[in-house]
Amino acid sequence: MAEPIHDSEWRRIVDPDAARFLMDGSQRRYVGPFLRNESTVAQAAAELAVGTDDMYYRVKRMQRFGIVSVTRSEPRAGRPVKYYSAGPHALFVPFAATDYDTVEAMLLATEAANQEWFTRNLAVSLARRDAADGPPWGCLIYADTERVMRYRMRQEGATTEAAARNALLDPDAPATYSVWRGLRLRSDDGKELQARLDDLVLEFEHRAAALEGATDVRRYFLRLALTPLADD
Repeated sequence: MAEPIHDSEWRRIVDPDAARFLMDGSQRRYVGPFLRNESTVAQAAAELAVGTDDMYYRVKRMQRFGIVSVTRSEPRAGRPVKYYSAGPHALFVPFAATDYDTVEAMLLATEAANQEWFTRNLAVSLARRDAADGPPWGCLIYADTERVMRYRMRQEGATTEAAARNALLDPDAPATYSVWRGLRLRSDDGKELQARLDDLVLEFEHRAAALEGATDVRRYFLRLALTPLADD
């Protein structure tokens, strides 16, 4: 569950190599075990389900870039066991420290990695649904009553929006949801939608925290987005 992180707990990262490492999603995940807690290489590797050699290589890079440092060593036969930490609860990378020319370029790069991961996992879920002898999924391209062209992921035979939603929400269907909608909203309606989405995510974050250690759970990746259009 998310907790308030005061700015006194932030460490500002301005070194270009450190900033580059932390802005790369495939690299950034390796710092996770060292935020809030100290960890050995072996413990961090187990937490991230990666090889010890892979984790050791990343730790050495993060140590060289000043992202993590050794907090203590425990003597043992042979080499002592080293514990590493990133220090505070949070690392802050100002835009000026990144390699991006614009904020837009930074957002496009960081969002692309998450979108690719989301889409890959969504495709796996839909493929499993197809393999279960249900109606196949595909793309429906049509014009609505106002002659606006629409593009929807649908199961074959789902002739209406209600039928498509029912197929998606069927108890035997995977818990997936991916929607792009153009909405015309008043400003206060947009703010209400923003707040309700945020409340809903927080509610399920609280539930997730209560389930820590349970065995009958699986991981999900949630994507929600809302923005006014810049050219409106």
